[in-house]
Amino acid sequence: MIAFLAQWLGERYSYQMGLSVIAFLETLSGVAVFIFPLKHKPQYVVRATAGIALMAAIMIGRAILRTHFQAMLWSRFLGALMEYLSVLPLLFLAHEGTWCERLKTWCAGCAAVQIAGSLYALVLSFTGADDTQTMTLFPQITNVDVTLLIWFVFHLAVCYLLRLLFIHPSVQYHEDRKSQIQTTWLCILFLLASVLINAVMSEYRADSRPLYEMLRCCLVFMCISVLALHHDIVLFSQHRAEIEVMDQVLAENRRQYETMKANIDLVNLRCHDLRHQLDKLQSRLTESEISALREAIDLYDSNVKTGNEVLDVVLYSTMLKCMESGIAFTSMADGECLSFMRTRHIYALFSNALDNAVEAVMRVSNPEKRVISLHVRRLSGAVEIAVMNYYEGEIKFKNDLPQTRKPDGRRHGFGTSSMQYIVSQYGGTMKISAKDSVYLLEIRLNIPEKAEKTKGN
Repeated sequence: MIAFLAQWLGERYSYQMGLSVIAFLETLSGVAVFIFPLKHKPQYVVRATAGIALMAAIMIGRAILRTHFQAMLWSRFLGALMEYLSVLPLLFLAHEGTWCERLKTWCAGCAAVQIAGSLYALVLSFTGADDTQTMTLFPQITNVDVTLLIWFVFHLAVCYLLRLLFIHPSVQYHEDRKSQIQTTWLCILFLLASVLINAVMSEYRADSRPLYEMLRCCLVFMCISVLALHHDIVLFSQHRAEIEVMDQVLAENRRQYETMKANIDLVNLRCHDLRHQLDKLQSRLTESEISALREAIDLYDSNVKTGNEVLDVVLYSTMLKCMESGIAFTSMADGECLSFMRTRHIYALFSNALDNAVEAVMRVSNPEKRVISLHVRRLSGAVEIAVMNYYEGEIKFKNDLPQTRKPDGRRHGFGTSSMQYIVSQYGGTMKISAKDSVYLLEIRLNIPEKAEKTKGN
């Protein structure tokens, strides 16, 4: 290929053409390791071919530029810039994804390519070889094809290892405005810094070998930092997305609480009116009829008083669910010790915990084990919460949290995660155990020294 291009362009371009081909293969192979997981666009082969053709055109332009202006520092700078940018047509023409996602993938791939190239050059230097004169790590190997194969495998192996270290499939990128800004600045700074270092290295490589090796080491550390920052951007974007979802869940829980409280207040008002009406109708009804009506009224009249209005609403709702489902529900709760917590946090924490317990006990076939108990107490400057219930089947844990049994895990399973998030807001701890068909949730929340009752949100 080099001979063909040299014959087509002229012998004077053969040296720079050879360097451009090597740079082309180095960049393409390394970045390909990172862009491979991206989804392909329709007619991928055609698009990829067009992208590679554009890369080849940029490569030829780089060879012509470096041939005519080899001694110029600006030509080294521009040549390095062309080398980095040459892979973008392939990335944007043939692969799907947002521009920000593809840009950060390009940045990570180029950083890995620079690390692999610098490590290869440093290994050559440590063996006493001059990387401007030879590419072989083993002097006894004189076959050019074998040397190129070793060089190629070395680059692929380093890039693949870096991808395993810094790119985790389980951590998904969630694009938002902040991530876009961070990714853009990361790519710009990386591009300028690496191009500048490469240009300076090429300029002074023959004059000072120690300076050249020092710049190579600096380039490696800089590119490792870029990969670490790339990983952090992805990690923090996922963290922000999770917090956003949690906030939405908590806001929805707040609305549910307000609706439920209004309904309970209305039911209590109607029960109060019914008692007065019943007193007036006593002379027309038998004793057994009056007793049955009073029991029905007492059933729906809220008599849960824990010292915390929000907890009262949750316990009343749980009590009704349990009565309808034949579940024995007992609670010993000091609601006053929760006064330092926000309304939506109290509702979300207890409603999720008790809803999970009700859902689990509903699957229990033994009537004697259809039991749920709740304890809330103040102890040694902290609030201790315990929810116990029986369960049937197998509960799988991941990161110390039980996994949802519902088919669509993406839309469910936020209950336990939101509980953990709420507990973390108060510097507390949450422990879940499932053993011998007994499920136990234990939460400990530290009470602030100057705990004040929080009103509203």
